Amino acid sequence: MPDLVGDIKKRLTLGEREESIRADLLAKGYLEEDVTLALSRSQASAVRMQQRNALRAKTRGLTLKEIFDRLAFGLGSQQFINILLFQTGASLFLIGILNGLKVFFHPFINSYLDESFHYVKRLKTRMVVSGMFNALAFLAFGASIALHDVALFAVSVILGGIFGEIHGSTYDEFLTRTLGTHKTPFLQRHATLGLFIAGVALVIGGLLLDQVVDGYLLLFIIIFFSLVIALLAFLRTRELPRKDLESGIRISLFGFLLDLFKDIGPFFSDKAIIILLLTGSITSFIQVLGYSYYGIFIWEALGNTGFGPFMNVALIFVFALLGTFAGNFITQSNAKEYGKFPLLVFGTILMAIMPLTYFYNPNLLSVAMATILGVVGSSIVGIARSILAVEIVPLKERASFFRLSGLLSSLPLLLFIPLGAWYADAFYFRKLFLLLGMILILIVVPLYMYILLAHDRNKI
Repeated sequence: MPDLVGDIKKRLTLGEREESIRADLLAKGYLEEDVTLALSRSQASAVRMQQRNALRAKTRGLTLKEIFDRLAFGLGSQQFINILLFQTGASLFLIGILNGLKVFFHPFINSYLDESFHYVKRLKTRMVVSGMFNALAFLAFGASIALHDVALFAVSVILGGIFGEIHGSTYDEFLTRTLGTHKTPFLQRHATLGLFIAGVALVIGGLLLDQVVDGYLLLFIIIFFSLVIALLAFLRTRELPRKDLESGIRISLFGFLLDLFKDIGPFFSDKAIIILLLTGSITSFIQVLGYSYYGIFIWEALGNTGFGPFMNVALIFVFALLGTFAGNFITQSNAKEYGKFPLLVFGTILMAIMPLTYFYNPNLLSVAMATILGVVGSSIVGIARSILAVEIVPLKERASFFRLSGLLSSLPLLLFIPLGAWYADAFYFRKLFLLLGMILILIVVPLYMYILLAHDRNKI
Protein backbone atom coordinates (compact mmCIF):
# COMPACT_ATOMS: atom_id res chain seq x y z
CA MET A 1 0.00 0.00 0.00
CA PRO A 2 2.75 2.58 0.76
CA ASP A 3 4.26 2.03 -2.71
CA LEU A 4 0.83 2.44 -4.29
CA VAL A 5 0.19 5.67 -2.36
CA GLY A 6 3.60 7.01 -3.35
CA ASP A 7 3.01 6.15 -7.01
CA ILE A 8 -0.39 7.88 -7.00
CA LYS A 9 1.09 11.00 -5.33
CA LYS A 10 3.73 11.27 -8.07
CA ARG A 11 1.15 10.89 -10.83
CA LEU A 12 -1.16 13.47 -9.21
CA THR A 13 1.79 15.86 -8.89
CA LEU A 14 2.47 15.48 -12.61
CA GLY A 15 -1.12 16.53 -13.33
CA GLU A 16 -2.67 13.19 -14.22
CA ARG A 17 -6.40 13.00 -13.60
CA GLU A 18 -7.76 10.86 -10.78
CA GLU A 19 -10.15 8.94 -13.09
CA SER A 20 -7.30 8.02 -15.42
CA ILE A 21 -5.14 6.79 -12.51
CA ARG A 22 -8.03 4.71 -11.11
CA ALA A 23 -8.77 3.09 -14.47
CA ASP A 24 -5.11 2.30 -15.10
CA LEU A 25 -4.61 0.70 -11.66
CA LEU A 26 -7.78 -1.39 -11.94
CA ALA A 27 -6.66 -2.56 -15.38
CA LYS A 28 -3.37 -3.69 -13.80
CA GLY A 29 -5.26 -5.89 -11.36
CA TYR A 30 -5.37 -3.83 -8.18
CA LEU A 31 -8.45 -4.30 -6.01
CA GLU A 32 -11.10 -1.57 -6.04
CA GLU A 33 -10.87 -1.14 -2.24
CA ASP A 34 -7.06 -0.73 -2.32
CA VAL A 35 -7.19 1.81 -5.13
CA THR A 36 -9.92 3.86 -3.39
CA LEU A 37 -8.03 3.85 -0.08
CA ALA A 38 -4.71 4.78 -1.74
CA LEU A 39 -6.35 7.63 -3.65
CA SER A 40 -7.91 8.94 -0.42
CA ARG A 41 -4.57 8.88 1.41
CA SER A 42 -2.78 10.52 -1.51
CA GLN A 43 -5.33 13.32 -1.69
CA ALA A 44 -5.11 13.92 2.08
CA SER A 45 -1.33 14.05 1.83
CA ALA A 46 -1.55 16.48 -1.08
CA VAL A 47 -3.90 18.73 0.91
CA ARG A 48 -1.49 18.73 3.86
CA MET A 49 1.38 19.58 1.52
CA GLN A 50 -0.60 22.47 0.02
CA GLN A 51 -1.38 23.76 3.52
CA ARG A 52 2.29 23.57 4.53
CA ASN A 53 3.35 25.39 1.36
CA ALA A 54 0.70 28.06 1.93
CA LEU A 55 1.89 28.51 5.53
CA ARG A 56 5.52 28.79 4.38
CA ALA A 57 4.50 31.43 1.85
CA LYS A 58 2.71 33.35 4.61
CA THR A 59 5.56 33.17 7.10
CA ARG A 60 8.53 33.72 4.78
CA GLY A 61 8.30 37.49 5.00
CA LEU A 62 7.35 37.34 8.67
CA THR A 63 10.43 35.24 9.43
CA LEU A 64 12.69 37.87 7.86
CA LYS A 65 10.89 40.53 9.84
CA GLU A 66 11.47 38.61 13.07
CA ILE A 67 15.19 38.30 12.30
CA PHE A 68 15.78 41.98 11.54
CA ASP A 69 13.54 43.12 14.38
CA ARG A 70 15.60 41.04 16.83
CA LEU A 71 18.80 42.46 15.35
CA ALA A 72 17.53 45.99 15.93
CA PHE A 73 16.30 45.05 19.41
CA GLY A 74 19.75 43.83 20.45
CA LEU A 75 21.64 46.74 18.92
CA GLY A 76 19.21 49.24 20.40
CA SER A 77 19.31 47.80 23.93
CA GLN A 78 17.66 50.08 26.48
CA GLN A 79 20.86 49.87 28.53
CA PHE A 80 22.83 51.41 25.63
CA ILE A 81 20.17 54.10 25.18
CA ASN A 82 20.29 55.02 28.88
CA ILE A 83 24.10 55.26 28.87
CA LEU A 84 24.17 57.38 25.70
CA LEU A 85 21.48 59.63 27.13
CA PHE A 86 23.59 60.02 30.28
CA GLN A 87 26.66 60.80 28.15
CA THR A 88 24.70 63.46 26.28
CA GLY A 89 24.15 65.32 29.54
CA ALA A 90 20.81 64.06 30.86
CA SER A 91 20.42 63.87 34.62
CA LEU A 92 19.65 60.61 36.39
CA PHE A 93 16.29 62.13 37.31
CA LEU A 94 15.38 62.66 33.63
CA ILE A 95 16.54 59.16 32.66
CA GLY A 96 14.36 57.61 35.36
CA ILE A 97 11.36 59.71 34.32
CA LEU A 98 11.71 58.76 30.64
CA ASN A 99 11.93 55.05 31.42
CA GLY A 100 8.98 55.36 33.78
CA LEU A 101 6.83 57.13 31.20
CA LYS A 102 7.49 54.41 28.62
CA VAL A 103 6.36 51.72 31.04
CA PHE A 104 3.42 53.82 32.27
CA PHE A 105 1.98 54.31 28.76
CA HIS A 106 2.52 50.67 27.74
CA PRO A 107 -0.64 49.04 29.19
CA PHE A 108 -2.88 51.98 28.27
CA ILE A 109 -1.74 51.95 24.65
CA ASN A 110 -1.99 48.17 24.39
CA SER A 111 -5.44 47.97 25.97
CA TYR A 112 -6.79 50.79 23.80
CA LEU A 113 -5.35 49.24 20.65
CA ASP A 114 -6.76 45.82 21.53
CA GLU A 115 -10.19 47.40 21.70
CA SER A 116 -9.70 49.41 18.51
CA PHE A 117 -8.80 46.29 16.50
CA HIS A 118 -12.49 45.35 16.55
CA TYR A 119 -13.05 48.24 14.13
CA VAL A 120 -9.97 48.08 11.90
CA LYS A 121 -10.27 46.01 8.71
CA ARG A 122 -6.70 46.49 7.49
CA LEU A 123 -3.59 46.70 9.64
CA LYS A 124 -0.76 47.14 7.15
CA THR A 125 -0.96 50.92 6.94
CA ARG A 126 -0.80 51.28 10.72
CA MET A 127 2.11 48.79 10.80
CA VAL A 128 4.14 50.66 8.19
CA VAL A 129 3.52 54.16 9.59
CA SER A 130 4.29 53.23 13.20
CA GLY A 131 7.29 51.15 12.10
CA MET A 132 8.80 54.01 10.10
CA PHE A 133 8.39 56.50 12.95
CA ASN A 134 9.96 53.99 15.31
CA ALA A 135 12.92 53.60 12.92
CA LEU A 136 13.29 57.37 12.48
CA ALA A 137 13.46 57.77 16.27
CA PHE A 138 16.82 55.97 16.24
CA LEU A 139 18.19 58.39 13.66
CA ALA A 140 16.97 61.18 15.93
CA PHE A 141 18.93 59.57 18.81
CA GLY A 142 22.12 59.82 16.77
CA ALA A 143 21.42 63.42 15.77
CA SER A 144 20.69 64.44 19.36
CA ILE A 145 23.99 62.95 20.59
CA ALA A 146 25.94 64.71 17.83
CA LEU A 147 24.23 68.00 18.70
CA HIS A 148 24.38 67.38 22.48
CA ASP A 149 20.66 68.09 22.52
CA VAL A 150 19.13 66.38 25.57
CA ALA A 151 15.63 67.69 24.79
CA LEU A 152 15.64 66.15 21.30
CA PHE A 153 16.90 62.88 22.74
CA ALA A 154 14.17 62.85 25.40
CA VAL A 155 11.38 63.61 22.93
CA SER A 156 12.73 60.93 20.57
CA VAL A 157 12.75 58.36 23.38
CA ILE A 158 9.10 59.05 24.24
CA LEU A 159 7.86 59.11 20.62
CA GLY A 160 9.95 56.08 19.69
CA GLY A 161 8.51 54.20 22.66
CA ILE A 162 4.91 55.10 21.74
CA PHE A 163 5.28 54.19 18.07
CA GLY A 164 7.16 51.04 19.03
CA GLU A 165 4.24 49.97 21.24
CA ILE A 166 1.74 50.70 18.46
CA HIS A 167 3.83 48.72 15.99
CA GLY A 168 4.27 45.76 18.33
CA SER A 169 0.59 45.51 19.30
CA THR A 170 -0.55 45.84 15.70
CA TYR A 171 1.94 43.19 14.57
CA ASP A 172 0.63 40.81 17.24
CA GLU A 173 -2.92 41.31 15.98
CA PHE A 174 -1.73 40.86 12.39
CA LEU A 175 -0.18 37.50 13.31
CA THR A 176 -3.44 36.44 14.96
CA ARG A 177 -5.44 37.29 11.86
CA THR A 178 -2.96 35.90 9.35
CA LEU A 179 -1.75 32.72 11.05
CA GLY A 180 -4.66 31.85 13.34
CA THR A 181 -3.84 28.70 15.27
CA HIS A 182 -0.36 28.64 13.71
CA LYS A 183 0.60 31.89 15.49
CA THR A 184 1.85 30.32 18.73
CA PRO A 185 3.98 27.61 17.00
CA PHE A 186 5.42 30.29 14.69
CA LEU A 187 6.48 32.48 17.63
CA GLN A 188 7.81 29.49 19.59
CA ARG A 189 9.96 28.39 16.64
CA HIS A 190 11.53 31.82 16.42
CA ALA A 191 11.94 32.48 20.15
CA THR A 192 15.32 30.77 20.56
CA LEU A 193 16.64 32.11 17.26
CA GLY A 194 15.48 35.59 18.17
CA LEU A 195 17.19 35.41 21.54
CA PHE A 196 20.43 34.29 19.90
CA ILE A 197 20.29 37.11 17.33
CA ALA A 198 19.56 39.69 20.05
CA GLY A 199 22.49 38.41 22.11
CA VAL A 200 24.91 38.59 19.16
CA ALA A 201 23.60 42.06 18.32
CA LEU A 202 24.23 43.21 21.90
CA VAL A 203 27.86 42.13 21.61
CA ILE A 204 28.23 43.84 18.22
CA GLY A 205 26.72 47.00 19.68
CA GLY A 206 29.17 46.92 22.59
CA LEU A 207 32.10 46.56 20.18
CA LEU A 208 30.91 49.44 18.01
CA LEU A 209 30.44 51.78 20.96
CA ASP A 210 33.78 50.85 22.56
CA GLN A 211 36.04 50.52 19.51
CA VAL A 212 34.70 52.80 16.76
CA VAL A 213 34.98 56.58 16.81
CA ASP A 214 31.43 57.94 16.75
CA GLY A 215 30.27 54.35 16.90
CA TYR A 216 26.87 55.48 18.11
CA LEU A 217 26.13 56.99 14.67
CA LEU A 218 26.97 53.74 12.92
CA LEU A 219 24.95 51.84 15.52
CA PHE A 220 21.79 53.89 15.00
CA ILE A 221 22.16 53.81 11.20
CA ILE A 222 22.35 50.00 11.30
CA ILE A 223 19.29 49.89 13.56
CA PHE A 224 17.38 52.19 11.20
CA PHE A 225 18.10 50.06 8.13
CA SER A 226 17.37 46.85 10.06
CA LEU A 227 13.92 48.14 10.94
CA VAL A 228 13.33 49.33 7.36
CA ILE A 229 14.34 45.91 5.98
CA ALA A 230 12.01 44.29 8.52
CA LEU A 231 9.16 46.47 7.21
CA LEU A 232 9.97 45.63 3.58
CA ALA A 233 9.98 41.93 4.47
CA PHE A 234 6.64 42.37 6.22
CA LEU A 235 5.13 43.97 3.12
CA ARG A 236 5.68 40.68 1.27
CA THR A 237 3.02 39.10 3.48
CA ARG A 238 -0.48 39.21 2.08
CA GLU A 239 -3.11 40.70 4.38
CA LEU A 240 -6.61 39.28 4.41
CA PRO A 241 -8.86 42.17 5.49
CA ARG A 242 -11.55 41.47 8.07
CA LYS A 243 -14.75 42.14 6.12
CA ASP A 244 -16.90 41.50 9.17
CA LEU A 245 -15.62 44.65 10.88
CA GLU A 246 -16.85 48.22 10.60
CA SER A 247 -14.19 50.60 9.32
CA GLY A 248 -12.96 53.40 11.54
CA ILE A 249 -12.27 53.50 15.27
CA ARG A 250 -15.57 54.01 17.09
CA ILE A 251 -14.32 54.44 20.64
CA SER A 252 -12.96 57.39 22.56
CA LEU A 253 -9.99 56.96 24.86
CA PHE A 254 -11.87 58.48 27.79
CA GLY A 255 -14.89 56.25 27.27
CA PHE A 256 -12.69 53.19 26.90
CA LEU A 257 -10.88 53.84 30.19
CA LEU A 258 -14.18 54.56 31.97
CA ASP A 259 -15.66 51.25 30.83
CA LEU A 260 -12.48 49.39 31.71
CA PHE A 261 -12.32 50.63 35.29
CA LYS A 262 -16.00 49.77 35.84
CA ASP A 263 -14.85 46.14 35.98
CA ILE A 264 -12.51 46.73 38.90
CA GLY A 265 -14.97 45.99 41.73
CA PRO A 266 -15.02 42.16 41.78
CA PHE A 267 -11.24 41.94 42.10
CA PHE A 268 -11.19 43.61 45.52
CA SER A 269 -13.19 40.83 47.18
CA ASP A 270 -10.30 38.33 47.10
CA LYS A 271 -7.19 38.90 49.24
CA ALA A 272 -4.98 36.86 46.95
CA ILE A 273 -5.97 38.99 43.93
CA ILE A 274 -5.42 42.20 45.91
CA ILE A 275 -1.93 40.98 46.88
CA LEU A 276 -1.18 40.09 43.27
CA LEU A 277 -2.18 43.58 42.12
CA LEU A 278 -0.26 45.32 44.91
CA THR A 279 2.93 43.28 44.56
CA GLY A 280 2.73 43.66 40.80
CA SER A 281 2.72 47.42 41.18
CA ILE A 282 5.67 47.42 43.60
CA THR A 283 7.67 44.98 41.47
CA SER A 284 7.03 47.07 38.36
CA PHE A 285 8.32 50.17 40.16
CA ILE A 286 11.47 48.29 41.29
CA GLN A 287 12.13 46.91 37.82
CA VAL A 288 11.70 50.24 36.06
CA LEU A 289 14.01 52.14 38.40
CA GLY A 290 16.61 49.39 38.57
CA TYR A 291 16.90 48.84 34.83
CA SER A 292 17.06 52.60 34.28
CA TYR A 293 20.42 52.68 36.08
CA TYR A 294 22.01 49.19 36.11
CA GLY A 295 23.69 49.68 32.72
CA ILE A 296 24.90 53.19 33.56
CA PHE A 297 26.41 51.91 36.82
CA ILE A 298 28.26 49.07 35.06
CA TRP A 299 29.49 51.44 32.36
CA GLU A 300 30.69 54.09 34.81
CA ALA A 301 31.85 52.17 37.91
CA LEU A 302 33.24 49.06 36.20
CA GLY A 303 34.29 50.51 32.85
CA ASN A 304 38.02 50.33 33.65
CA THR A 305 37.89 46.58 34.24
CA GLY A 306 36.99 43.61 32.09
CA PHE A 307 36.34 44.01 28.38
CA GLY A 308 35.52 47.70 28.09
CA PRO A 309 32.69 49.93 29.35
CA PHE A 310 30.01 49.06 26.79
CA MET A 311 31.22 45.50 26.22
CA ASN A 312 30.91 44.78 29.95
CA VAL A 313 27.29 45.91 29.80
CA ALA A 314 26.66 43.86 26.66
CA LEU A 315 28.16 40.62 27.97
CA ILE A 316 26.47 40.84 31.36
CA PHE A 317 23.04 41.28 29.80
CA VAL A 318 23.70 38.65 27.12
CA PHE A 319 24.28 36.06 29.82
CA ALA A 320 21.28 37.43 31.69
CA LEU A 321 19.11 36.71 28.64
CA LEU A 322 19.78 33.03 29.20
CA GLY A 323 18.17 33.41 32.61
CA THR A 324 14.75 33.65 30.95
CA PHE A 325 15.03 29.99 29.90
CA ALA A 326 16.09 28.94 33.40
CA GLY A 327 13.23 30.87 34.98
CA ASN A 328 10.69 29.28 32.66
CA PHE A 329 12.05 25.77 33.36
CA ILE A 330 12.10 26.24 37.14
CA THR A 331 8.54 27.57 37.24
CA GLN A 332 6.95 25.03 34.92
CA SER A 333 8.65 22.06 36.59
CA ASN A 334 8.03 23.09 40.23
CA ALA A 335 4.74 25.04 40.25
CA LYS A 336 2.52 22.00 40.86
CA GLU A 337 4.76 20.38 43.47
CA TYR A 338 5.59 23.41 45.60
CA GLY A 339 2.81 25.86 44.72
CA LYS A 340 2.91 29.23 43.03
CA PHE A 341 3.28 31.51 46.05
CA PRO A 342 6.44 29.72 47.28
CA LEU A 343 7.86 30.25 43.79
CA LEU A 344 6.87 33.92 43.98
CA VAL A 345 8.78 34.22 47.27
CA PHE A 346 11.80 32.43 45.80
CA GLY A 347 11.76 34.51 42.60
CA THR A 348 11.42 37.78 44.53
CA ILE A 349 14.43 36.91 46.70
CA LEU A 350 16.46 36.22 43.55
CA MET A 351 15.33 39.59 42.17
CA ALA A 352 16.47 41.31 45.39
CA ILE A 353 19.94 39.77 45.09
CA MET A 354 20.57 41.86 41.98
CA PRO A 355 20.32 45.43 43.40
CA LEU A 356 21.77 44.36 46.78
CA THR A 357 24.89 42.96 45.05
CA TYR A 358 25.26 46.18 43.07
CA PHE A 359 25.36 47.94 46.46
CA TYR A 360 27.42 45.59 48.62
CA ASN A 361 29.86 43.94 46.20
CA PRO A 362 30.13 45.87 42.92
CA ASN A 363 32.81 43.94 41.02
CA LEU A 364 32.38 42.63 37.50
CA LEU A 365 31.98 38.93 38.34
CA SER A 366 29.55 39.38 41.24
CA VAL A 367 27.49 41.93 39.31
CA ALA A 368 27.29 39.55 36.34
CA MET A 369 26.15 36.63 38.52
CA ALA A 370 23.65 38.82 40.40
CA THR A 371 22.21 40.10 37.11
CA ILE A 372 21.68 36.55 35.88
CA LEU A 373 19.98 35.61 39.16
CA GLY A 374 17.84 38.74 38.99
CA VAL A 375 16.64 37.91 35.48
CA VAL A 376 15.93 34.30 36.52
CA GLY A 377 13.93 35.60 39.49
CA SER A 378 12.03 38.07 37.36
CA SER A 379 11.13 35.31 34.91
CA ILE A 380 9.98 33.03 37.74
CA VAL A 381 7.81 35.77 39.24
CA GLY A 382 6.25 36.71 35.90
CA ILE A 383 5.35 33.15 34.92
CA ALA A 384 4.17 32.14 38.41
CA ARG A 385 1.93 35.22 38.62
CA SER A 386 0.33 34.35 35.27
CA ILE A 387 -0.27 30.72 36.25
CA LEU A 388 -1.68 31.77 39.62
CA ALA A 389 -3.97 34.35 38.07
CA VAL A 390 -5.39 31.73 35.71
CA GLU A 391 -6.21 29.52 38.71
CA ILE A 392 -7.75 32.07 41.10
CA VAL A 393 -9.51 34.46 38.71
CA PRO A 394 -12.84 33.20 37.30
CA LEU A 395 -12.77 32.52 33.56
CA LYS A 396 -15.32 35.21 32.65
CA GLU A 397 -13.30 37.85 34.54
CA ARG A 398 -9.83 36.72 33.44
CA ALA A 399 -9.45 38.97 30.39
CA SER A 400 -10.47 42.01 32.45
CA PHE A 401 -8.05 41.02 35.21
CA PHE A 402 -5.02 40.83 32.93
CA ARG A 403 -5.84 44.18 31.37
CA LEU A 404 -6.54 45.84 34.69
CA SER A 405 -3.47 44.37 36.39
CA GLY A 406 -1.23 46.13 33.88
CA LEU A 407 -3.12 49.40 34.21
CA LEU A 408 -3.26 49.31 38.01
CA SER A 409 0.43 48.43 38.20
CA SER A 410 1.22 51.48 36.10
CA LEU A 411 -0.79 54.10 38.00
CA PRO A 412 1.49 54.21 41.10
CA LEU A 413 4.44 54.82 38.79
CA LEU A 414 3.21 58.42 38.42
CA LEU A 415 4.16 59.00 42.06
CA PHE A 416 6.94 56.54 42.83
CA ILE A 417 9.05 56.82 39.69
CA PRO A 418 9.62 60.58 40.14
CA LEU A 419 10.45 59.96 43.82
CA GLY A 420 12.84 57.15 42.94
CA ALA A 421 14.44 59.13 40.13
CA TRP A 422 14.91 62.09 42.49
CA TYR A 423 16.48 59.76 45.07
CA ALA A 424 18.91 58.42 42.44
CA ASP A 425 19.82 61.95 41.38
CA ALA A 426 20.27 63.15 44.96
CA PHE A 427 22.04 60.16 46.53
CA TYR A 428 23.41 58.41 43.44
CA PHE A 429 23.21 54.76 42.43
CA ARG A 430 24.32 52.61 45.30
CA LYS A 431 21.91 53.94 47.91
CA LEU A 432 19.08 53.54 45.40
CA PHE A 433 20.07 49.92 44.76
CA LEU A 434 20.05 49.25 48.52
CA LEU A 435 16.58 50.80 48.79
CA LEU A 436 15.22 48.71 45.90
CA GLY A 437 16.56 45.47 47.35
CA MET A 438 15.20 46.22 50.81
CA ILE A 439 11.72 47.02 49.45
CA LEU A 440 11.59 43.60 47.76
CA ILE A 441 12.77 41.79 50.91
CA LEU A 442 10.85 43.76 53.55
CA ILE A 443 7.58 44.48 51.71
CA VAL A 444 6.98 42.18 48.71
CA VAL A 445 8.23 38.92 50.26
CA PRO A 446 6.13 39.35 53.48
CA LEU A 447 3.03 40.05 51.36
CA TYR A 448 3.53 36.78 49.47
CA MET A 449 4.25 34.97 52.76
CA TYR A 450 1.01 36.26 54.24
CA ILE A 451 -1.04 34.79 51.38
CA LEU A 452 1.06 31.61 51.45
CA LEU A 453 0.25 31.03 55.15
CA ALA A 454 -3.39 31.98 54.71
CA HIS A 455 -3.85 29.55 51.80
CA ASP A 456 -1.40 26.82 52.86
CA ARG A 457 -3.91 24.00 52.58
CA ASN A 458 -4.92 25.00 49.10
CA LYS A 459 -1.36 24.58 47.80
CA ILE A 460 -1.46 27.73 45.68
